[in-house]
Amino acid sequence: MCKTLLEEGRSSIPIDLEIDPHGMDLTTSRGFSNAIYQLLNVRPGGGHTSAPVCSTWVFMSRGSTLRSVASPLGRSDSESVRIGNLLAARAIILLLIASAKSIFWILEQPGTSIMYLHPLFQRLIKLIPVQQFRMNMGDYGGHSKKPTILYSSSSDLGFSFKFFCG
Repeated sequence: MCKTLLEEGRSSIPIDLEIDPHGMDLTTSRGFSNAIYQLLNVRPGGGHTSAPVCSTWVFMSRGSTLRSVASPLGRSDSESVRIGNLLAARAIILLLIASAKSIFWILEQPGTSIMYLHPLFQRLIKLIPVQQFRMNMGDYGGHSKKPTILYSSSSDLGFSFKFFCG
């Protein structure tokens, strides 16, 4: 994503463990503070994309994470589940900051993720309109079909329906 933005003449600031495992680790105060700082420097009208780690939220891991519609936060005794919950919560906080600054945002998750059931995500959709767009990565050059959901603060992308949680 950042490479594409740079090719279009836009500036982009990636937050990625592969770039800086200390200053960009969103599970630490330092990394999360850095992400907030970078987001606060985005001008209104700018954009923010995020793709929180999804491994504990998807269908394939529900047997070990014990995540479900009734219990989206899953096993409290599992470190990977606790980290998944923390990263989801921090991603949502960043989305709230972006929304408050009139910054367009997109959050990406696999089609079987139940991250949208996280209590803070449920609060988010009560505070601001959130759009949902379903797509397949294979339609955009991906190696497999990989159903994907994009959640967004914008209705200007031609999304066909609003996000609704029954």
